[in-house]
Amino acid sequence: QINDGLESVAQLLSIKNPRNGMRVYVKSYRPGQGKGGGTFVYDASKAAINDGALVFNGWVRQLDSDAYTPYMSGCVCDGTTDDAQNLDKLNLALYRNKLQGRIIFDSDIFINSELQRIENLTFVKTDKKVGVRLVSGVHYEIKSGVAIKIGNYFDNSNTWVFCAANPKDSEEWYENNPQDNIWIYGGGTIDSTGAGSIRGTHLTSRYLIFTGACTNFKLFGLTTIGGDYANIVVTRPEATTGRVYDCTFKNTLVTNSDSSDHSTIWSAAPDWKVYNNKFIDASPKAKLISCAFESHGNQHYFYNNYIEGYVVAILQCAYLWDDKQPSKDDFYAYDNT
Repeated sequence: QINDGLESVAQLLSIKNPRNGMRVYVKSYRPGQGKGGGTFVYDASKAAINDGALVFNGWVRQLDSDAYTPYMSGCVCDGTTDDAQNLDKLNLALYRNKLQGRIIFDSDIFINSELQRIENLTFVKTDKKVGVRLVSGVHYEIKSGVAIKIGNYFDNSNTWVFCAANPKDSEEWYENNPQDNIWIYGGGTIDSTGAGSIRGTHLTSRYLIFTGACTNFKLFGLTTIGGDYANIVVTRPEATTGRVYDCTFKNTLVTNSDSSDHSTIWSAAPDWKVYNNKFIDASPKAKLISCAFESHGNQHYFYNNYIEGYVVAILQCAYLWDDKQPSKDDFYAYDNT
């Protein structure tokens, strides 16, 4: 039966007294799913390690490329089962092993719970709800027609749904070991229509993506929808070099929300370019409180974008916010509609 391929990781773990160097093929992580399996080699020195993705009680997954999938850590990917914890097993395994590459999302995945405050999230305050850990050197590819769906666990709360922060202590925003070179891209959607809204008091830290001090951050080719976020992307002044392009930011705000401020892209980092995007919001709220790009840094570019429904302001260039920001020079805006 082993030679024919095992049906699941659970069956792999049922092998009694495996021999060091024993090699086994597994058809699927979960029985019948047909995904997330692969070849595993037993390493007795790792018998006590089970990270849920790359090593299973000594069974070491053999990697033949730098492409990974959520199935490799047991995600169901049916769009309704909460996969936040299983996806985090993969992100943690990549983080701990200092591996880079792509995580490819080819089916809808549902994120609807809180991550453990360990490794780079250790000092992220628990009043910020985090659903996806972003890892240095990892690119997150959401295929066309596929959605990462954000659930109602994140309703009416401060959120850093996608989080690259790595603060040095619980009182400090500055980064201990920034997660750099992170891309979120593809032809798919981040769908927050199920993530609720802001009610009662405006939530200034309700972000879809918090990059922290990430250098070389890219967001491109995607559509975001819903969520009633104060910001879709926020970056800190310790970062540098970010690109947001070929995206559609659609109907972020909710009409009956108690939000009082929205900037789709908020950057205090130098060398940020936002271009070839569509900012579209049909909510009356957007006409009153929204801008597309709020600039707190230098060497900022905003060009070739289409903006619809943002009436009060398209851009904000802020010159006073905190004394640790870089100088605020060289802002360029042109060819926007």
